[in-house]
Amino acid sequence: MPDPTTPPPTQTQFDPRQSVRSDLAKRSAFLGVIAWLSVCLIATAMFPNAAASLNRLWMTSGVLGLVSAVALMQVVARDQQRNFELLCRLHRDSSTDALTGVANRRELDRCLSELLHYCQQNATPLCVMMIDIDYFKRLNDTYGHGVGDDVLRHTGVTLSKFVRSTDFISRYGGEEFVVVSPGVDLNTARPLSERIRLAVQQQRLPAKAADTEVTISIGLTAMKPDDVPDSILSRADTALYSAKNAGRNCTFCYVDGFYLAVTQPHRNAACTPPLSSVNSTDLLTHGGIAAAAPG
Repeated sequence: MPDPTTPPPTQTQFDPRQSVRSDLAKRSAFLGVIAWLSVCLIATAMFPNAAASLNRLWMTSGVLGLVSAVALMQVVARDQQRNFELLCRLHRDSSTDALTGVANRRELDRCLSELLHYCQQNATPLCVMMIDIDYFKRLNDTYGHGVGDDVLRHTGVTLSKFVRSTDFISRYGGEEFVVVSPGVDLNTARPLSERIRLAVQQQRLPAKAADTEVTISIGLTAMKPDDVPDSILSRADTALYSAKNAGRNCTFCYVDGFYLAVTQPHRNAACTPPLSSVNSTDLLTHGGIAAAAPG
């Protein structure tokens, strides 16, 4: 039984090297046997009555067969190496977001399903963060898509720096990212979300957008025993909506039927609408901190 305290690997389990090695071994063995038998049969036909000569020829044929097999192995190895490199490149392209370098949505669907199954089977906690760049459309409209692309790339790099090697990062779509953290409960995930939020806020933009501060909103939730990918992502998305509705630049998490603020919104005067535009009726008090009621 796997150790439930050890998070499972979150990256792809596909390993083309194993396939290459297996195929190479089978081809080499087959080619060596064919070469050896061919030489032996020819020698037997040419010297049917010379026992001593025949023995020498059998030995010679074995050596020739071995040499032939090694030569053919080199040819096959070069061919397999080219195929291996192409296979790796195709796999990487199919599972990675080209702009940010993190996993794409298709890879998220696959890995999240595997991680949920593993953690549920082993009673291991798991948390999901849904992250959205605040006012990203306004940033694109004001400074152009080049700056928007830079922000997306820098956000992907920042996320990669601040999560564990066993965590899984994906671009969910547009300006949204997802972080899946196996082996982590809410008590650990809440401070991690704040470190990520502050790190993104401190990133430097290109000169023409240097006066703009990029912030993110985060929705956080923990796995339930009966969760499937859609259900846990839906809760994280609702928590994210609560963070954005509360004023952005903050984290909300789902706890016992409520979406609770991990921290109060940190407003950016340069890009945030006035406080009066936030609908205060969408907030209620729960346990001494702001909590958005489930919609």
